[in-house]
Amino acid sequence: MAARCEPTYRSLLGVVRSSPSVNADETGWRVGGERWWLWVAASQEATVYGIFPGRGFEQAAQLLGADYEGILVHDGWSVYWGFPSAFHQSCQQHLIRRCSEMVQNQSARAAAFPLAVKRLLQKGLKLRDRYAEGQISPHGLAVATGRLQARLLEWLRRHWRLPENQRLLTALP
Repeated sequence: MAARCEPTYRSLLGVVRSSPSVNADETGWRVGGERWWLWVAASQEATVYGIFPGRGFEQAAQLLGADYEGILVHDGWSVYWGFPSAFHQSCQQHLIRRCSEMVQNQSARAAAFPLAVKRLLQKGLKLRDRYAEGQISPHGLAVATGRLQARLLEWLRRHWRLPENQRLLTALP
């Protein structure tokens, strides 16, 4: 069965590798009681996965191709930064979840930054949805996006002393 599916799988790999944007992730998997990893790469057109014995760049490149040069959306795992030709985008849901956890574990003053980032990300997602539903025009989207970006830049320009907030800064490229 695998041999019969191989041409289709190779074709799907080609679709994902040539896609302008790909979401990538990996999670633990067991094969014969041994720890392996389930790798997933999803574009708007196709989703491919592979189950590999490692969690390094070599395995990620088996799905994306080492020279992937589109927008790579990921959770910030260091392996993904190994794609030098890709434009890197942090996964919004991972960032929102991270900010929520930070808000719960910090003082009110220290939580101001992750709370502001979380709110801006959520506003951005709502803006995306409103645009997709035809509730706002392309011009309205551009204006609202510019306002959100300006607010985020204000927060990014500040000096954050807590190591947790400094790490969050690095996740916002």
